[in-house]
Amino acid sequence: MAVNLGLTKVAQRVNRHLLRLFTPTVGEAAERAARDYFFDVYVRERLYRQEFFSNAFKALRFNGIDGDYAEFGSWGGLTFALAFRESRRRGHHANLWAFDSFQGLPPAQVEADEHPEWRAGRLATTLEEFHASCAGNGIPRTAYTVVPGFYEDTLSTLSVSDEPTNIALAYVDCDLYSSTQAVLRFLEPRLKHGMIVAFDDYFCWSPSQISGERKALLEFTSDQEKWEWTPYMQFGWHGTSFVIEDKSLTETSRAHAREQPRYRLLAAAAVLYLVMPFDLIPDFIPIVGHFDDAIVIALLLRLLKRDWSNMFPRLPGVRRTASEGQIA
Repeated sequence: MAVNLGLTKVAQRVNRHLLRLFTPTVGEAAERAARDYFFDVYVRERLYRQEFFSNAFKALRFNGIDGDYAEFGSWGGLTFALAFRESRRRGHHANLWAFDSFQGLPPAQVEADEHPEWRAGRLATTLEEFHASCAGNGIPRTAYTVVPGFYEDTLSTLSVSDEPTNIALAYVDCDLYSSTQAVLRFLEPRLKHGMIVAFDDYFCWSPSQISGERKALLEFTSDQEKWEWTPYMQFGWHGTSFVIEDKSLTETSRAHAREQPRYRLLAAAAVLYLVMPFDLIPDFIPIVGHFDDAIVIALLLRLLKRDWSNMFPRLPGVRRTASEGQIA
């Protein structure tokens, strides 16, 4: 009994000694790992992009938006791998397209292309390196298509009927203003309601210029009559995205919202006229004395009927046949 008690005390002393010896080391290692992982700028940017792709493909699948993933600028293959992984994880089996020169950035063509970080030949990944990156990230060769070359030599030669014609998510990461212009010209006939367009360098401005990608988009959308670019998600300090919406749908909603206050004002005026003691045609005049009240009541009923018909499709449990063009 005494021997067991002595051994127990020895074991307790050894445990205390080991804790004093290793606890600071473990704590320092954990702190160093957390600092290197969570506060490393490249790690955080990767996590921001991964969150964007996860949410984007979840939204596309949930909302029934099918189509391909088109990436314009695929340096390193990072975002391409994230798009593949998150699309499959979210159940959106998009075909992937990579549009890149695989020679780095082209020379600046106009003043708006100038930026301290955008230098000709920078951010170069060879085609072989890109294929190797895809293989290393588990992307089958049959899951993606590569279109190598500078955009002025590739995108400008593709017709409206050339693939990809159905795009669900476009990721624009070509940095330069002139390159973004070429991408937007390519996307214009391929825009559709519900798709998402992301810009990786939307907030990369310079001392003398606004962001090239932002400048190109502002010019592109200035005279667009068909599509509404609705802000969707910002990712990191550098990127943002938009949902493309049919303007005819958004304008209908806005028009309905503008009409509602007018209907309510007319209805209130009609009720006020009925309860007022003064009429345009005095009530004591036989037969015609109530003509004005009848007209006001008819107008009031018409306004109520219109409001009710507008609200009717939105009532819970209400269904109409497909031939009526309404689905509850």
